[in-house]
Amino acid sequence: MSDSKKINFISDLLAHKKITVAEKERLFTLTKEEIKKINFTTEEANEQTKIIIKRLNAVEKNIIKQLCGNPEEISSTEKQKFHKPIETKEFLSLFNNSEGLKYLTHKFSADKPDYDIFIDLCKKEFEQGKKKYPNVPGSIIRRIEEFAFRNSPKWYIRKGNDKIYPHHGWMEPSFVEWYQQSNNKNHPASDAKWNKEMIIPFKETIEVREPNLLNIVNDAIELAEINSNSFNINKNNPNNWDSLKQAVFYTDVDKLQYTLFLIFSLIKEWASKEFHFDIEVKYENEQINDGIFKNLIITHIDSQTPKNSNDPEFAKGDMKSIINNLYGLCNYEIMAKFADGYKKRVFLTDNLTEFYEKVNLSNSISVQENTVKGFTHILKFY
Repeated sequence: MSDSKKINFISDLLAHKKITVAEKERLFTLTKEEIKKINFTTEEANEQTKIIIKRLNAVEKNIIKQLCGNPEEISSTEKQKFHKPIETKEFLSLFNNSEGLKYLTHKFSADKPDYDIFIDLCKKEFEQGKKKYPNVPGSIIRRIEEFAFRNSPKWYIRKGNDKIYPHHGWMEPSFVEWYQQSNNKNHPASDAKWNKEMIIPFKETIEVREPNLLNIVNDAIELAEINSNSFNINKNNPNNWDSLKQAVFYTDVDKLQYTLFLIFSLIKEWASKEFHFDIEVKYENEQINDGIFKNLIITHIDSQTPKNSNDPEFAKGDMKSIINNLYGLCNYEIMAKFADGYKKRVFLTDNLTEFYEKVNLSNSISVQENTVKGFTHILKFY
């Protein structure tokens, strides 16, 4: 079998519905190794290779999406919710400011309470929180339910494209037995085992904590296979990495990492067409009327788009996936040089005036040329 036919055969297997995701992941790795061994000598063969690699890249993206378990579309239940990232922030803040939920992750301020009384208080606050903040994304609600109120918890943390299930939670039998021991006066955050295996992992799924944003960004870059030999990240300002270490905000960390993977994958795809390989990633606070936006800014330096900024078809494909995954988590906008000039396009906002005048009508906003370094993604968290 020829090299090209061999790779095509493997890529057919990768696309087959009956092959498990884990098997596809192993096959994809083998296929990439086969490509490295091939020594093409003719222009025609090189063109064939480009076609195969393009096909494999598309398959790889599909594999990652299956591994990540994130839907392309917003579910019908979620569509009934409004984009209210401030509600997400306020709801998750209950883990820092409440009578019950706070102490699921923080040490008790007084003596250890009776287990049943404490869990009942947490359930009451949780239900009150859901009513007060009805637009919190379902993924966050389900994770808290699993962590706090399920006998067989199934929440997970992500390492690269792997899901790791701690299988621990406040109602899991082995934890309840530990908590109720008469000689045990500890909160799980004071216990080495429970803090490492349950408390810290959960905290890191609902809040970006110092210095974790740098790790989250690096994981997404690695997952998107942004090669450091080809791409220059923060070349002109290495201090941008330090700004990432300072970020602290509540969110669905799993969805954030997956969205960053989508963004960097999109940059990688455009870079291969435009031959622009410089990326700037930074974090900064933006003062607003009633608080601060915590902004994560990703710029593909010198990249631009031939599309018109007001084109309603712009938000499709990967851009649509990015928007869907950020729904309810943060406001989202882009800046770039479009066919009709230097513009900002808002895709997610909780400002009603901005929504009706800009998002709903696909209207862009003119910006100064010197403010646009390239195609820029701006994620604005509360």
